[in-house]
Amino acid sequence: MRALLIWLGPVLADLQEWTKDVDTMVKNGPQLEERYCPEKCDTDPDIPLDAATLGGLVFVVAVGFCVGTDVTIDSFKQVAARSRWPFGCGMLCQFVLMPLFTLMLTHIFKDDLESDALYNFPSAVLGLQVVGCLPGGTTSNLFTWFCGGNTPLSIMMSVVSNVVALGSLPLLLYLLYELRFEGEEAPKVPYSDILAPLILTVIAVGGGMTVKARASAEVTWWVAKISSIFSIIFLVAALAIGIGKYSHIMDSSYSFFLCGIMIQPMGYLFGWGLAHAAGCSLRDKMTIAFETGVQSFTLGLVIAQLSFNVEKEACQFAPECMNLLSMGERGLEKYIDSFNMDVGDALGEISIAGLAPGGFAGAERGGCCRYNEAVFTDIFKFSALCSLMYPIHALWMIMFFRKMFPNGHVRATDKFVREEWTSWSKKRVTDPSQECEPCFADSVWGSEKGTSCYTVPDLLDQAAARAGKEVALAYEGLVEPCPKEDKMKATEALPFQQWKKWTWSQFQEDSNAVARSLIALGVQHF
Repeated sequence: MRALLIWLGPVLADLQEWTKDVDTMVKNGPQLEERYCPEKCDTDPDIPLDAATLGGLVFVVAVGFCVGTDVTIDSFKQVAARSRWPFGCGMLCQFVLMPLFTLMLTHIFKDDLESDALYNFPSAVLGLQVVGCLPGGTTSNLFTWFCGGNTPLSIMMSVVSNVVALGSLPLLLYLLYELRFEGEEAPKVPYSDILAPLILTVIAVGGGMTVKARASAEVTWWVAKISSIFSIIFLVAALAIGIGKYSHIMDSSYSFFLCGIMIQPMGYLFGWGLAHAAGCSLRDKMTIAFETGVQSFTLGLVIAQLSFNVEKEACQFAPECMNLLSMGERGLEKYIDSFNMDVGDALGEISIAGLAPGGFAGAERGGCCRYNEAVFTDIFKFSALCSLMYPIHALWMIMFFRKMFPNGHVRATDKFVREEWTSWSKKRVTDPSQECEPCFADSVWGSEKGTSCYTVPDLLDQAAARAGKEVALAYEGLVEPCPKEDKMKATEALPFQQWKKWTWSQFQEDSNAVARSLIALGVQHF
C-alpha cells in the first residue's frame, strides 16, 4: 500500500500541476488526455427516442407524403416535355447558387460568427452551410399555386430536389466544409446520420405517390391534409421547445440575424434572376423564385436533432472539449457548463462529471464533458431562425407577386384615363360580302393608336408565340354511367393529369388545320 502511495504521489502531483489554471491545462492537454482520461465516457450513445426525436422522424415522413400525393408519372412527362429548361435553372439555383451564397456569408461575417459560436467557428459555418444546401420545401407548391405560377413544375422540382439531396447534401458539405477545415479542430460531419432523414423522405415520397396512384381521391386528400397539419404542428413545437431551451442563441450579434434574414429573399432573387436571364416565362420565373427561396428549413432542425446527439460525451481533456478553453472567459464558462450536471445514465445526465481548472486537488483522473450540445446549438440556431422568418418572407412575396402579376400575368401599370367616344358611330352590316369596319375612340385606350385592331386568328397567333407550351384547353372526357348506390361518386372530377389537353401551339395548329380543310371543301372566305 505504501509503495502504491509512493508511486501515485508524483502522478497526482502532475495532474494537479498541469490543471492549476486554464493556460497550463491547455498547454498540457495531450499529456492529460493520454494519462488521465476516464474509461467510462459514453462516446457513442444511442439517439434518444424522446418526443423531439420521434416528432422529427414523423415530420420527415409527413413531408414526404405531402410531396408524393401531389405528383404522378404524368407530371414527370409534362415537365420533361415542356419545362426542361426552367427545371434545369431551378436545380442550378438550388444546388449551386444557394450553397455558394451561404459560403460567401461565412467569409464576409467570419469575425462575428467566430465570436458568436457556442463551440467554434467551423461549427457555426457548418450550421449556415447546412441551411444553404437544403432541398426545396413542400409549401412552395402551394405558394406557386396562389400566385398563378407553374404548379406542375413546382411539384416536380420539390420531388426531385428532395431525392437529389441524398447525394448533393453530403457532397456539398464535403466540398464546402470538410475540405475547407481539413486538418483543423472542426466538428466531423456524421454523413450516415444526415442521410437517414433524407432516405426516409424519399421512401415517404414513394409512399405518397402510391397513395395518389391507387387510392381514391378522398383518401388521397385526407392523407395530404393530415400530413400537412402534422408538419405545421411539428414546426411550431420544434421552434417553441428549441428556442425555449436554448434561448441564449437570441443574444447573438447582428450578423447572425442578418444571415438568417437574407437567405430566403436572396433565394427568391437568384431564382428570378437566373430564370429571367434564361428567357423563362413569367409563370416559370415565379415558380423558380419560390422553389429556390422556400427551402426545407425544418429539415435542418431534424438533421441537427438526429445527427448531433447532445448526449455524446468525451474525455474532458480530449481536443473536442479542450477547444472550449481556447475562447477566454466565455470559453471557460462553456467548458464548465459541458459537465456541470447530474451524474448518472439517464437523459441529461453525465457519466463522470469533469472538474474545472484549479479544482483537481485529490482527484486521480479527469471526467467527461458533453461538448456536442454546443455543436448542436450552432447547427440548430440557423435553421431555427430561417424557420421563424420563413412565414414572414413567404407572406410578403405572395402579396408582391399577386399585386404585380395577378393570376400569373403582367399587370398594366398605366393609369386608365376616361376614354372619349364623341364621334363614335358604327355602321350596321348584315351582308356577309360587306366589310365590318372597327370603331375607335378619339383618344386613350379605345383609340386606334392605343389599342390596335386584331382579328381572332391574330390573337391566337400571339398566344401561341408567348405561351405556346401552356395549357389552353382541357377536356375531361366521358365518365362512366352514374352509379345508383353512390351518386355523389359521379360528381368527382378525374385528376387533371388524365384530362385531354391542348397547348396554345396545338390549339393554333388544329385551328389552322380546320381552316385549311374548310377552304379545301370550297367554303368561301367572308
